[in-house]
Amino acid sequence: MTILPRTRTNFNTKDYATRCKQVGSNLGIPVIDLWTGMQGNQSEMIIDGLHLNTSGDNYVYNLLKLSIASNYPELARDNIALDLS
Repeated sequence: MTILPRTRTNFNTKDYATRCKQVGSNLGIPVIDLWTGMQGNQSEMIIDGLHLNTSGDNYVYNLLKLSIASNYPELARDNIALDLS
């Protein structure tokens, strides 16, 4: 088995995020940019350089809610009827 080197640098992550945004733009689909908002706050939101902690989870959740509300308002929580019948 060949062990690949770790390439999880901030520069590589920025490049990946930029390319994701380009693909979303080319396809006309919304993309949530986590990378930009986390800059300078990684130690507050990430446990080990990759995995989110509770603060990071909340950050992603709030961005997801905003994206749904602005891009797919019919799917926003307040716009979905609750039917318990």
